Amino acid sequence: MPLFDDIDRATRYVLKQNAEKEYTEERMEDSVLSKIVQNVFEKFCRHDFDFSKLETLVLSQNGKKRLIKSYEEKQFVEQILCYCVKRILDRVSKVRYPNRNKICRSIFNILPAVVKMQDFVIARFDFKDFFNSVNSRYVFEEYIKKRLTDRQELELIENYVTQTNFAYAGLRPSNAIAEIAAREFDQKLKLRMDDKGLIFYERYIDDGLMILNQFVSEEELKRTLNSVISEVFGNTKNNVRNHVKLNQSKFNYVSARDDFSQKDVAFLGYKFIFQKATSQKIQVCYGISDEKKEKYSKKIKKFIRAYQSSKIPDEKNNSVLLRHRILNFARRQVYLAKHYNGLIWKVKGFISNYGELRYLLDDRQHIEQSTIKFLENAIIDAFNDCGCKVPPYLKGNKKYQLLESMKRNRTMLFVEEIGHSRTGLVKLCKEIGIEASCKGGELKSYDRLVKEYLVKVKVGF
Repeated sequence: MPLFDDIDRATRYVLKQNAEKEYTEERMEDSVLSKIVQNVFEKFCRHDFDFSKLETLVLSQNGKKRLIKSYEEKQFVEQILCYCVKRILDRVSKVRYPNRNKICRSIFNILPAVVKMQDFVIARFDFKDFFNSVNSRYVFEEYIKKRLTDRQELELIENYVTQTNFAYAGLRPSNAIAEIAAREFDQKLKLRMDDKGLIFYERYIDDGLMILNQFVSEEELKRTLNSVISEVFGNTKNNVRNHVKLNQSKFNYVSARDDFSQKDVAFLGYKFIFQKATSQKIQVCYGISDEKKEKYSKKIKKFIRAYQSSKIPDEKNNSVLLRHRILNFARRQVYLAKHYNGLIWKVKGFISNYGELRYLLDDRQHIEQSTIKFLENAIIDAFNDCGCKVPPYLKGNKKYQLLESMKRNRTMLFVEEIGHSRTGLVKLCKEIGIEASCKGGELKSYDRLVKEYLVKVKVGF
C-alpha cells in the first residue's frame, strides 16, 4: 500500500525532527513505531486531520518581512501527512528541482562568448512573493490531478490543496506544487521565445535568466513573460485567485545595442557587470551581489552582537563560541546526511555558494574590486561596525579571511573516515559546551555530534 509506506517513512522523519536532543530514533522499538504509523493511517481514513489549522509567522530577513505558514508541533498527524503529500507529488509528477551550482557554472561558461556576439539580450526576471501567490487548488486541478491513479493519494492531496488554498512558504509540499507549475511556465516560455533567438534559459525557484542572440525590446519581453504567467497560473480565469506576477524592481535588462558604460545583472547571489568601452567592445566582470554582501555582513554582526549582549547565557561573552562561528563562516562544511535509505553529501557555507569566483580571484581584470575588498575585510569591518575589539586571532591570520579561504577552498570535513575523527569532533564540541554523552550516559553518535555542532555555530544541518 503506497500511502501506508509513505506514512511510515514520514512518521520516522517527523519524530526525528520534533524530538528533544536526547532522542535518537534508534532507541525506539519498531513495535512502538508501527503502532504510531497505524494510528496515523487510521486517522487519515477517518479524516481526523485538518490542514487548514495553520500557524502564521512573520520573519524579518535583511530588513524585509516574510510571511510563512507551519503546523504546530502538537499537530503531529498534519505534519506527517504534509510530508506524505510532498513525497507523492515528487514521485508522481517526477519533480526535479533546479541545481543552483550547475546553473551558475553554465552561466560562467557562456557569458564570455555572449559578450563577443554582435547582438545579444540578457534579461533577468523574478516572481514577486512566489510561493504565497501560487493557488495550490488551481495547480492541482490543472497539472496534478490527471497524474494521480491511486484513490487514497488523490484523496489526500485534494484535501490538502482544498484546505490550504495557496502554496505558502514554510509548508513542505509548497516547493513541489510551485515547481510543478513553474515547470509548465518554463516549457511555454521557451516555446514563445524559440523564434526570438533564445540560446540560454535557466530558472531557480522564482528567479529566471534568459539570453538571446538577437534584439528583443525590454517591453516585448515583459509582455511575453506576463502573458505566459497568465496562461500557466490561470490569473485571467474565472474564480481563480492566483497572484503570481513579475517583480518589477528586480527586472534586469541588458542589450548590446544599448548605449551604456556599465550595466549590472544580479542573479543567484552573483553580480554580472557589463562594461562597454569607447570601442563598443563589451567586457563582463563578476562579483557578489550588493544584496548578498549586505546579508552576509549582517550575519557576521549578528554573531558579534550575540557575544556582546545575548540573552542566552551560553553566548554572552563566550569568545570561544564566537571564534568557532567565525571560523565556520569563513569555511565550507562537508558532511554526510541521511536521504531516504541512503546517504548524500551535503556542502554548506559562504565560500561554497560562490565557488565560481574562486578561479577568478587572481584575475583582477574580471572580478569586481568591491567584491575583493568585501572578501578581504568583511569580518574585521563587522567587528569595527559593532564597536567590538578585534580579537588577536584575526590580526594577520588569513585562515579566518574569506578571500584566503575561498582561494584555498578551506573545508571543515565532518566525515569520520576521512575528515575529523570522533576524538577531534568531540574536542570541537567540548570547546563550545556540547557534551559527547546524553544525560543517561549513552554516547552520542558521530552524526548527532556533527548536527549539534553545526546548529550551534549557526551553519545549520
